[in-house]
Amino acid sequence: MEEFIEDFESIVINETPLLDLRAPIEFENGAFINTTNLPLLTNRERELVGTRYKEAGHEHAYELAKSLVTPHLEVRMKGWIDYFDSHPNAYIYCFRGGQRSRVVQSWLKEQGMHRPRLKGGYKAFRNFLMRRTEEVSKKLIPVVLGGRTGCGKTILLNQFQNSLDLEALANHRGSAFGRGIDEQPTQINFENNLSYRLIQLHHQDWNHILLEDEGKHIGRLYLPKALHQNLMLGQLIILERTLEERVEIIYEEYVIKARNEYRNLYGDSFETYYNQSVDLSLDRIKKRLGDKMYRQIKEAFWNHTRSGDLERHKEWIILLLSHYYDKMYDYQIEKSNDRIIFQEDETAIKEFIQARKFDL
Repeated sequence: MEEFIEDFESIVINETPLLDLRAPIEFENGAFINTTNLPLLTNRERELVGTRYKEAGHEHAYELAKSLVTPHLEVRMKGWIDYFDSHPNAYIYCFRGGQRSRVVQSWLKEQGMHRPRLKGGYKAFRNFLMRRTEEVSKKLIPVVLGGRTGCGKTILLNQFQNSLDLEALANHRGSAFGRGIDEQPTQINFENNLSYRLIQLHHQDWNHILLEDEGKHIGRLYLPKALHQNLMLGQLIILERTLEERVEIIYEEYVIKARNEYRNLYGDSFETYYNQSVDLSLDRIKKRLGDKMYRQIKEAFWNHTRSGDLERHKEWIILLLSHYYDKMYDYQIEKSNDRIIFQEDETAIKEFIQARKFDL
């Protein structure tokens, strides 16, 4: 008798480990939290089997797959067994919960290892996540944290258990300068990870969630339309800080911390790569800055190199805030004035949120 698991919600809540049997190219396009890829077929083998299936049908494709896998079966079987020895509560899946996971499940049974597979495979689980996320996002009441660039919204956000850090999920700091050294996840992985977080928050019986005010796009990723409408139109709390405080926060995040990240990755040549990254970020917003301000900010940025004084970075940060981000913020916040329920500094906002217990 075949063993299935179809309680997808429990997998999300418990972050149950999963063994993905799909080819690496499928896994790289999208997978789930706490998942390991140990494929039955390599990319090339999958391609050959797919071609045979189109040309000659299922039976011939199966025979080809068997002939391709057999010479490598011992090594692949050891990988699967070792994985389940380390993750005894894990489940198996392939794309549709069909031939690949069925075959591996039967081979494991022959070795005395009984592991269920996801009913419907990756496709069914992914569909569940998308459907459930939209349901949950309508039940959770969003409280949106806004404020000028550099006011420390993310720092405040992460002090609350019922927060949703979209920038962390997207691996992007949410501005033209927010690209990290590491690549952003695929759009599918971003959506899957977001689904996990929302379902988990709902399971923890939170009525309200706190999240940062975001546009539809976070770097090259985007919030699906329904989620953006459900999450970003909540009541708005504005975090206020002085320009001097904001400059210090940005300096720490985008200069000190970022330079350390580049140093860890590139060693002695890190400064060249760091400078190039900031230079490219300025180039991306050149049209919005205007030619005169673009040249002025760029000159201020390169002053730190000529002087060797890191504190000189604050000169271009001040210009960028005053002549780009603050103007953009003023324009956008005018459209949201009717949603603002509180506007103060970090201490006052924490007291306000704790006093209201999110019953806003």
